[in-house]
Amino acid sequence: MRHVGLFGGSFDPVHVGHLRAALEVVEQLGLDELRFIPCAHSPGKPPPRASGSLRRQWLELAISDRPGWVMDGRELERDGVSYTVETLEEIRQEEPESRPYWIIGSDAFSNLHRWREPDRLGQLAHWIVLLRPGFPVVLPAEAPRWCSSGRTDDPARLRQDPAGGVLYLPVTPFGISATAIRDRIRRGAALDYLVPASLQAALERAGCYDAP
Repeated sequence: MRHVGLFGGSFDPVHVGHLRAALEVVEQLGLDELRFIPCAHSPGKPPPRASGSLRRQWLELAISDRPGWVMDGRELERDGVSYTVETLEEIRQEEPESRPYWIIGSDAFSNLHRWREPDRLGQLAHWIVLLRPGFPVVLPAEAPRWCSSGRTDDPARLRQDPAGGVLYLPVTPFGISATAIRDRIRRGAALDYLVPASLQAALERAGCYDAP
């Protein structure tokens, strides 16, 4: 049985907040592999500023020195709107012996009832909810039942079931966001210690964030 973390998002662009959170998930859960899954287009949000090709290249640069960390481009290859339920169904069909753990921010988890087939999502993966100061989990009445019934504070318990577990995981807070990174690139401000050093030159010459 392989335990595989799945970190989805726009990564527009990827920054050290993403990478540090990913590392802490791997360490605390003892995962065998971590996959970054950049979306083509998130439902209900404007399209990413950077192309899928650029975001894929940046992720590959950012994680190139981490064994067991992988860039998974399946949502970019599907194009169109990216639905997590489709991604998880593909992965479960391809790797029935693996146990997937979907990594999600607390704000997104609070709105999971708005996603496609939210009840089905609990049947396809365990859910690791990243807790950050100022972004508490607030589950509405419409939230799928598994979002509360599956909660545990013990990472080891997730290994006992194939899916449906929910673990709230505090991670080191970083007061940065992809929006702030894009603004710094547009203004020509330094990116040191905000993105991996291997990525700085590529971001600065990309040109996709030059306009507000």
